[in-house]
Amino acid sequence: MFNPVRVFNQKGKLLKTITSEALSSRHWRIFETEMKPSFVGSNDSTNTKKTSKLKDQIGTYINRYRLEGY
Repeated sequence: MFNPVRVFNQKGKLLKTITSEALSSRHWRIFETEMKPSFVGSNDSTNTKKTSKLKDQIGTYINRYRLEGY
């Protein structure tokens, strides 16, 4: 259940009212698209570069502060 939403401008003038039906249909449309599985391969070169850079930064931090035992 969604309550209607009123959208105002900066001066307080009512611009539009979004009905509860419109909000409900928008919510379920977005929900369905977000719940669909995405089959993204793990061979993405940008993701691999970011991951390796992050691992290097973590390794540098551990070595700098001598945190090997933690």
